[in-house]
Order: sequence, then structure tokens, then C-alpha cells
Amino acid sequence: MAGWNDLPTELKALIVELIDESGTVRDGTTAPSSEERRALLALSGMERALYALTGPMLWETLMLGTRSLACVQAFGGAVSSERCRLVRTVDCRRDRFDFDRTLQAKIAKACVQALKRTPNVKELRLDGPGSVWVKRLPSLPKLMRKVRTLNLKTVMEGNLSAADTSAILGSFDKLVDISLPSSIDDEDQLVLSQLQALESLRKLDLGCPMHSGDELHYPILSQPWSGRLTFLSLSMWIDEPTLRSLLHQIGSTLKSFQYANAMDPSSSAPLLPYNLPVLEHLGLVTAWDGAFELCSAFSNAPLEVMWTSRGDCYYESDLDLLGGVVEQHSSTLEVLEIRLGDGDEELGEALDRLAAKCKDKQVRFNIVNLWT
Repeated sequence: MAGWNDLPTELKALIVELIDESGTVRDGTTAPSSEERRALLALSGMERALYALTGPMLWETLMLGTRSLACVQAFGGAVSSERCRLVRTVDCRRDRFDFDRTLQAKIAKACVQALKRTPNVKELRLDGPGSVWVKRLPSLPKLMRKVRTLNLKTVMEGNLSAADTSAILGSFDKLVDISLPSSIDDEDQLVLSQLQALESLRKLDLGCPMHSGDELHYPILSQPWSGRLTFLSLSMWIDEPTLRSLLHQIGSTLKSFQYANAMDPSSSAPLLPYNLPVLEHLGLVTAWDGAFELCSAFSNAPLEVMWTSRGDCYYESDLDLLGGVVEQHSSTLEVLEIRLGDGDEELGEALDRLAAKCKDKQVRFNIVNLWT
């Protein structure tokens, strides 16, 4: 009978991949003590071939922000250069409830030292005072030329000014994928203009400024964009004419659009269809009654996947409107996902009608309960 050593390398590679089938070890979302990670670590010590197969999985994402300060500071002397070269993503983000800014700053400085040993990083996820990164990133010129994805999404309010954000963005040569937080201050138009001028930009996740309690009137959003955006996640509650102009600027290449804080349609002009000839994925999040009427503006898009969420709870009229979306996009729509909240227990009949509509049109209907 053939033993493990007799198996071809291709089969061993497949077995190793199956251990992390969900990809949580690769992307760093699994716990350090998880069964998957422990299994891969055990395999890595069995033989040289397995050491080589497991290395990229164990070291693709380096989670520094969740480690102790001492652990991050010791990284340089504890990890071999061979392992460091396998790292593609470095996550320096702290726990969202860690309010110790002095510790954040110390860990950010230690992370910079660790980054000097990881020459092949393509993605950075940063946290801590923006001023630390503004000061330290210029010391990593080779790395800054290679990084393509920058995530500042979870930076706490007060830790990142628009000036800091602008300086950080300016440290990189060719960013393709950018996620920005909901804590940019009143000068955030400076950042928006910088994003518009970035020719390499393809994916943008833009948070909502914390100071905005009303519709934002940002004429700059409707100005031409140099990058050919394929993905846009927008959490800014902007007026409909500005949204329309923005989508007009980027619509020819936009394939995925997620819009949170969708506007109250009663305050907007009648919604004519947007020109989005290649839009395949649409996500809408809103707390406004009747805001799903916005769906009518996407009638010309060849949607394949759509998901929706309410800030409070759905009304039967919302689900009936979504039934109309299924009817309207039946030739292209493959998946409709409804994300339910705590107050959606009484929607049985309306959900049944929507499920029946999806079944009739051969659209997969998913219900996700956000409170379970």
C-alpha cells in the first residue's frame, strides 16, 4: 500500500489546500489556535516538501496588530527571511475597542520595523494615529512601490485627519484598491480630489464622514475620475443629482456598487435609469421608508447579484418592490439576498411571496439573519 511519501506532490498540495478550504488561514481571520492552523503547522514540520507547501498559506497574511507590543517588536529576530518573503498582506489593525493611543503609536512604529523585512507585501491594513504612518512610511520606499491595496477602514475617529490621509495616499505609487474610514474630517474634499486623480485606482470603499448628519453636497464627486473604477462602496449620504453625475463618470466600467445610507426618494427628483452597462453586483443599505424605489434607477443594468439591508426593519412594500426587481432583471439576475434585522419577524407572507417570485424566475433567494 502506498504511503504518504509515495504520493505525488500535486496530491499532497491538494490535501494541504483542503485543510484551509475556507481560506481563513490565508487571509488571517482564523484564530492562531484554530484546528486548521495547528494542522498546517504540524504538516510543515514533517518534511521539506510540506514545509514548502504550507508556508504560503501560513504566512500569506501577517496579523501584527492583534499581537502584543513585545511580540511585534521581536518579529525581526524571530522569523526567517524565507518566511518573510512569503508575506503578501500585513494587517496592523488593533481591536476596535482599544482606545490606548500611546500603545497604538508604539505598535505602529514596531509594525514599520517588521515591514522592512517583508519585501513582497501587496496589501497593507493600517491603524493607529495617522501621524505615525505619515512619518514612518517614507522609510519604506521599495515597499511603497509594490503595495497595491491600502485599507484604512477601521481607523478610529480622531486618529486620521484628511491631511494625514492625503499624505499616506501620496506615499504609494500605484494603488489599485483603497478603503477609507468614516473618520475623515471636514477637509475630506482634499482626499476626494486625490482619489480622482489616481489613474491606477480600480476599487474604492469610501466611508461616511462622521460630521455629516445631512445630505452631502460634494460637487467634486461629479468631476471626472482618472481611474477606471470597477468596484465602488459608498457610505456617504449624497444628494441624488450628485450620485447620478458620479455614476455617469464611472459607469462605463463599474461592475459592483454598494450604497449605504441610500437617500430618501421623496426628497429627490423622479429617478430615471442610470447608465451602468456592465454593472453585475448591487448592494443597497438604507433606513428610509420606501428607499428601495431607488432600485428602479438600476433597471438598465445587467444585474446578476443583488443584496439589500434595512437599518431598522423591512416593510412588506419593500419586499414587493424587490419582487419587481426580480421580474425586471429576470433575464440576468442569479441571486437575490435579503439581510434581515431584529425587527423582521413578522414578514412571513411577504417573504413567501418574494421567494415564490424568485423560484418562478429561477433566481436563488438567500435570507441572512444579521442577529443570529
